[in-house]
Amino acid sequence: MGTFEFVLTRDFLFYDTAVILASFLTIRRYLEAKAKGKTSQAIKKLMVLQPKTAAVIRDNNEIKIPIQAVPNPTPSIS
Repeated sequence: MGTFEFVLTRDFLFYDTAVILASFLTIRRYLEAKAKGKTSQAIKKLMVLQPKTAAVIRDNNEIKIPIQAVPNPTPSIS
């Protein structure tokens, strides 16, 4: 007994699998797009919270410098 036997005749019952598969794929795409949108919004909110200056100690004095002037301790991957 097919899922859509009340709509389709027995000759076309093989379409019920295709309809369910297409529905699942469409729902998956919708949920994925929704999740990507929320992730993008969260990243943008976090970027706003990024500090503009850093406090560093040089010659036993604490000074504030722009965050771009802080050296990167990790080697770059080329």
